[in-house]
Amino acid sequence: MAKEGFNTSNLHSDRKDNPEHGVLHKAIHPSVAYGYEDARHLAEVFQGKRAGYNYGRQLNPTVTALQNRLTKMEDGVASIGFATGMAAIASTMLSLLKKGDHIVSSTFLFGNTNSFFNTLVRLGIEVTFVDATEVGLIENALQKNTRLVFVETIANPVTQVADLKNIGDLCQIKNLIYCVDNTMTSPHLFSPKKVGA
Repeated sequence: MAKEGFNTSNLHSDRKDNPEHGVLHKAIHPSVAYGYEDARHLAEVFQGKRAGYNYGRQLNPTVTALQNRLTKMEDGVASIGFATGMAAIASTMLSLLKKGDHIVSSTFLFGNTNSFFNTLVRLGIEVTFVDATEVGLIENALQKNTRLVFVETIANPVTQVADLKNIGDLCQIKNLIYCVDNTMTSPHLFSPKKVGA
């Protein structure tokens, strides 16, 4: 049998995951709190010693299903679900960067991403904005303390397309983190991993 394509694989993945009660698609779990037989069991879940859910704000079966689906779609190792794209970008940057670091970013960005990157400056993280359609401009902007290069696959809303492959090659050579916001294309149309992100 031929390997399933992207659409077929994603359409049928719920059934392959053996959802509870034989339903065709995963259920949505709106619960905030979860009950356990005794306090010890609950404590072990809270401490990460035992699998389970303890509070909806931290994780729930619906978010787990989403994360697993995204991981599969992106052919990844793991995923973390966020309420918004900006929450994902902020968490990523604040996890990877520290005071004194430098990033090179595309000039062509979603407005809120641009605003957030300007906020990073107040945290002691330097940001240089360049036209990411030309890899030479990215390379010229690199500094000794550059840690990361950030681009959008297709800039939102202006639709410039970054020189994705050549930027990925540059980041590999210079040992830089290559962060690609793939919002405008999704993994169905483009996989950032294929260009080293």
